[in-house]
Amino acid sequence: MSKRIKILLYGSLLFNLAVLLYFGPRLYQRIFNSEASYSTDYEYSMNRNKYFEQLPSDSNAIVFLGTSITQNFEIHESFKNTHLQNRGINGDVIKGMRNRLPAILNQHPKVIFIEAGINDLGGNKASVEEVISDYNDLLDEIQKRPYKPQLNILSILPVSNQNKGMNGYFGRDINEKIRIINDQLKAICNDRNITFIDLYEHFQKKGEIKSELTIDGVHLSGEGYALLTERLVPHVENNRPH
Repeated sequence: MSKRIKILLYGSLLFNLAVLLYFGPRLYQRIFNSEASYSTDYEYSMNRNKYFEQLPSDSNAIVFLGTSITQNFEIHESFKNTHLQNRGINGDVIKGMRNRLPAILNQHPKVIFIEAGINDLGGNKASVEEVISDYNDLLDEIQKRPYKPQLNILSILPVSNQNKGMNGYFGRDINEKIRIINDQLKAICNDRNITFIDLYEHFQKKGEIKSELTIDGVHLSGEGYALLTERLVPHVENNRPH
């Protein structure tokens, strides 16, 4: 074998090794990331829910059930009410919230605010029909019980049309789904005698979330939470225990 051929073979080998080292881990993450992410989110959700189950019951409770948007919401300082319970879990979907209902409903809370749907659309890539079906199942589970708390459904907030770090949670397509779902949720709430709180119009500009109200195109900024508090104050105050 000539020296020239040996050099070419060694060069090819080194090049292929470099390509494997660079792209190998990325390919592995791409293949297994969704499963690992699901496992981590599920474990986190279960641990947080177990913690909720250990907390004292309160028949005057005003429960905020939702996603990370709710979890990151400093409701106690925002509304100054000792009966508030934050039951937001990062990454939670509507079916997950339905599974968490027994611990919430067994204490006979006075009021429940529900913020749900964005992870179904962004993380699970659910269709409009799937989100509405899961939402109806969630509401059925609450309303079939003899004790019926006052229900308040928050509209799904718009997201950014551009990717600002939240893969899967941006774009005109998902914003159009959000708009359609909110319209259907409003009708469902009207049929079920449930309060629908339309936050969408206050948070959107030209069909996407206002830039100053978000930190990453999905989660809220300080200004976003200030606006959320402002819109919810009347509903929380109207349901304050006497």
